[in-house]
Amino acid sequence: MSADSIKNTKEGARTEFSLSSGKKIITIVEGEEGISYSRLWKQLSKVPVPCTFLLLTARSSKAASFYFKTSHSGHDMRIVPHTKKYYEYLLTSDIVIGRGEAVTSSEALSLKIPFICLPSRKDGGKENPMLLQERNAALVTENYKEVKERASDLLLNPFLYQRMQKSGYEFIKDSAAPSIVRYLFREGVRSQRRKLPPYLTLI
Repeated sequence: MSADSIKNTKEGARTEFSLSSGKKIITIVEGEEGISYSRLWKQLSKVPVPCTFLLLTARSSKAASFYFKTSHSGHDMRIVPHTKKYYEYLLTSDIVIGRGEAVTSSEALSLKIPFICLPSRKDGGKENPMLLQERNAALVTENYKEVKERASDLLLNPFLYQRMQKSGYEFIKDSAAPSIVRYLFREGVRSQRRKLPPYLTLI
């Protein structure tokens, strides 16, 4: 295997970032709306399985680190601001937690990583999460305590974990083409309104 192909495996990506292979990795993707660090960490620090939490954030690491403390449960936290290696960090994950933006959820599910979704409070922000929930492709909740409970269930129940991997991956396979068409159509309409570059016009 080439060096590049090794990096594109879970263990290869973990080695690249010096992440312990003995711990579960839960990646938190902040998204455009952001996530309440203090509320999320208060709950995730109670997960009964020792984990490394990766926070992929657009904010500065200094601002984020104020909220995240090393717990007494064997957990540790790594804050990754403004990374160009988003895909590689996602690849290391056992679970991904995010707002449910189409890009984040589809990438996680295509890598067969169970996805826990905190729906956006913005208008229209629940459309994608509701679709994921209807197809059993993700675990959707607006409650931070439930995020902890669902993450714990996934890590402690191999049957549930494998079922989520399978249903999420099958959802992506079945819906990839229609989703791309809908995305291009939406962006095409927006381009007419905002006069964006030609590659986003209707085709």
